[in-house]
Amino acid sequence: WAHFRPVLMACPFYISGDWCAAMMSPSNRLEPVQTHRIDGELKYFNLEVARAALALPNEVLSLMPKA
Repeated sequence: WAHFRPVLMACPFYISGDWCAAMMSPSNRLEPVQTHRIDGELKYFNLEVARAALALPNEVLSLMPKA
């Protein structure tokens, strides 16, 4: 896969704590983009919230191999 992005999720059930998943794509850069408009005003979600949802804490970043 040309593009890989880990995703960290807080899961307050089961054993609790952070869980990790991955997004992979052969062609998509996996960066949030705003390509459509939603009628009406959103109270919470915007492009910056989408970008922040993919941010990783320093502890996790330190475990990632350097590219």
